Amino acid sequence: MQSSEDLGNTFGRSWQLLSSNWNIIIPAIVLGIIGGVLQHIIGAMFINGGAAVGSFGAVILGGFLLLAIATIIQILTIGFTTGMGIAAWRTGRTNISDGSAVFANAGAVQTIVLWMVIGVILALIPVLGWLADIVLFFLLIYAVPAAVVSGEGAGAAFGESVNIITRNFIPTLIIVLLIFCIGFVGAIVGTAISFVPYLGKIVAMIIQESIIAYGTLVICGEYLKVRTAVGVPPSATPPG
Repeated sequence: MQSSEDLGNTFGRSWQLLSSNWNIIIPAIVLGIIGGVLQHIIGAMFINGGAAVGSFGAVILGGFLLLAIATIIQILTIGFTTGMGIAAWRTGRTNISDGSAVFANAGAVQTIVLWMVIGVILALIPVLGWLADIVLFFLLIYAVPAAVVSGEGAGAAFGESVNIITRNFIPTLIIVLLIFCIGFVGAIVGTAISFVPYLGKIVAMIIQESIIAYGTLVICGEYLKVRTAVGVPPSATPPG
């Protein structure tokens, strides 16, 4: 069982790495813009247009497509920033190429795509699917870092994540809850700022994507720290 000081060190070090590697939010911002444009187009085509012509089916289809795009963009963002997060923890510095290198890693791509497919399917199932998505996120929280570090396939990465969590359930739960709280506060602040004319929405997006990058750094750092404790041979040692 980790102490509160150990967890605090992970959060503190993650903030230091984010402060010195602001480029880690670039992929999240780019993907966020792409997702926003696609959602706007689908909303105009299916939801607004469907409502105008009285097509309930078009509205439902549009809603499902919006959920699917949001899930895909979110998982791609986490996958891209995980590559940069692992590099930052290993060397203290990272660049965009560290993120793009993830997609040349067959194991990481397999893991991200499978997670993406499962996430989209569950997102399309009201209530039970959404609850299952939350459980999936928790159990597989270390799967993408595992695949990025070792290059192992989805099955092995998922298994390693579950193995780590079964041995570090409470620390992982605390991490997830803290990340959620940070994200919740950030969402409130971002929403308030988004009403500011001209630059409000841009600043709000930067805040949102910074929180995603920070949460990813925390997860990467915790993974590199605990994988040794559960008997997984480390391929890198995070800086102290």
